[in-house]
Amino acid sequence: MLLLVSTALALSPDEVLAEVDAQKEHRSERVAPAPAIPRTAMKTAATGEPVAGVNLPEGYDTAQGWGVCVWDVPIEAVWKAVNNEDEASDYMAPERSGTVDGTAHHSDRASFQYVSAPLVTDRWWVTRWTFNEALYAASSQMIWEVSFVDDLDPTFMAGTTFEPLLEDSMPIAWAKGGWLLIPLSDGSTWVEYFSWANPGGSIPSGLFSKFADKEVLATFEAVEARAKYHEKNGTDGYVKPDGTELD
Repeated sequence: MLLLVSTALALSPDEVLAEVDAQKEHRSERVAPAPAIPRTAMKTAATGEPVAGVNLPEGYDTAQGWGVCVWDVPIEAVWKAVNNEDEASDYMAPERSGTVDGTAHHSDRASFQYVSAPLVTDRWWVTRWTFNEALYAASSQMIWEVSFVDDLDPTFMAGTTFEPLLEDSMPIAWAKGGWLLIPLSDGSTWVEYFSWANPGGSIPSGLFSKFADKEVLATFEAVEARAKYHEKNGTDGYVKPDGTELD
């Protein structure tokens, strides 16, 4: 019986797109330099199949990886999963990760992440995360956006357990990215993500870009699993895009 109710409440692909399109007018208020997602990709994502691609902006040799999908998880749980760098090393690629400036899970925080890389120098980076409070308000709390940009100040790690990792590693050149979430009426969440980074050093940015779409799909898999964890396990300290407490 529960299965039948769940199936009855699920939105059709056309209904998903209609709800996403209803927020179209507010997209101009995004702050992240996100690439436009092709309509064909959005139609496929609305069926439940995640889609990822690569976009190369004019004048750059480093491509943007982008993705779109629908997860059968409430937006609150997804928001927690994408704003959880303190535990990111439990479910994503960075071997070490954590907040080094500001308040964890809040806007204007800075997070450190580190990966060891075979055959090349290990990399570290710090990103500054910002919630789009204006977009959240303009869309009547229907669009939740968080963006990040590099803030590669090594003094953030001074006196922390991360500081020794800087000795035999180097920072990436730069990074930008972000998440956009829209709650759907059946309790699921529309998810858009992009990541745009240059690893710097001897790693050719063009070669790095070739795998950008695969990295997006891997990120989707990891973050979706974490969102399902947050759905079932209470976690405190998170806030909505406007700074109010998130249950």
